[in-house]
Amino acid sequence: MNIDPQNVNHSRNRYVDTIMAKTNIKLYEDEVIYEALNMLCKTTLPLVAVVNHEEQVIGVIYDDDLLVEEAILAIPNVIGMFGDVAAWPPSMRRLTHDIKKAYAVLTKDAMNTKFETVKPTDTIEKAATVMHDRR
Repeated sequence: MNIDPQNVNHSRNRYVDTIMAKTNIKLYEDEVIYEALNMLCKTTLPLVAVVNHEEQVIGVIYDDDLLVEEAILAIPNVIGMFGDVAAWPPSMRRLTHDIKKAYAVLTKDAMNTKFETVKPTDTIEKAATVMHDRR
């Protein structure tokens, strides 16, 4: 396979704004979750940005976040010691998180607050690296 050096460096010379979706798809944090579902059904994008009333992105809702009807909630791990039984704290946090999402009414209840961003002026190479590193 021949690799053209000009194509290898091509992404270093291009910027995110040349390939990013430029639609203004967003939800406000206090909108009902039905609006997120409705919006995701109308687009091919896998997520919707959630903004506060100052238009700052505070979270994202992925299409997978809204698939709760068929979801199976993880039963917390328990540990026993000296006759006592207790739930393992990380598994309880996971269950609490999953229940909160399953019964979300507002977008802020279902949104993910841990997400990565790149600027439109960043290179495609940087965006690809962030996507790869953060899975």
